[in-house]
Amino acid sequence: MESILNNKENNIDPKTGKFFPFKKEGDIICRAYLEIRAEYGTTLKEKAYHKLLKEWFSQNNIDYLYEPSLEIRSKFSNRVIDLYRPDFIVFNKIPLEVKATRMTIKRDRDQLYNYLRNSSYEVGYLLNFGTSKRYIKRIIYTNDRKPYLRT
Repeated sequence: MESILNNKENNIDPKTGKFFPFKKEGDIICRAYLEIRAEYGTTLKEKAYHKLLKEWFSQNNIDYLYEPSLEIRSKFSNRVIDLYRPDFIVFNKIPLEVKATRMTIKRDRDQLYNYLRNSSYEVGYLLNFGTSKRYIKRIIYTNDRKPYLRT
């Protein structure tokens, strides 16, 4: 998989002129979060937000996988040693982790970071619907920083 760094010209924020990988896709993810949160608030269970996101993605013709398996392979034998299950893979390139807790803790961010670290995905989003303030966290972990992907 080609690194997002190799395609910088398509990922420049027109407002700031800065590099922003998958900006268009990120804007759509944020819009889904904001619309659902505005309509349903912060008190539903996490699975309810999953169902609402699935419905929103389907109605807006957004490609997604729900709870797909990400294989974790041994760098020594290349055998599968574990599986991760992010809540969504959106646009076939962005892992999405959804929470509905009053606080976002380091473990939540680490969970998404581990999905990126152990796969060829480079950008992921953590959405927490349960916090009093809106919470959207974008994490970038580019493939050039993943030794097992280097050839």
